Amino acid sequence: MGWTLSGDFGRSVFGRTSSAGGVSAGGAGLPLPAYNNWRAGLTFNYNVLKLGLNYTDTTLSKEHCYVMTGDLGALPGGVSTADNPTGLRSALCGATFSATLGFEINPALRGR
Repeated sequence: MGWTLSGDFGRSVFGRTSSAGGVSAGGAGLPLPAYNNWRAGLTFNYNVLKLGLNYTDTTLSKEHCYVMTGDLGALPGGVSTADNPTGLRSALCGATFSATLGFEINPALRGR
């Protein structure tokens, strides 16, 4: 039996929206939010079986999550900003725990 510890950290930085609806570095549209995200993982191996446990989170607020995703299920009640004047809050972003179960077959090790 063995185990592996892993982690990731990232930063997403965008420009401003353009009048055509896309992102433009010099556009006069609304600024899109910048945010950090990270993941910590632990994987256990036993023979060919693998169990992975991951924790993922972000600094993206619920209001800015709505701006980035356009979540149709977003709810009112958040802080109004220039890019989200109605203060809609999305539940699509935030802390998440996940687990995966899988197997790995390596033909090169066959016969050992």
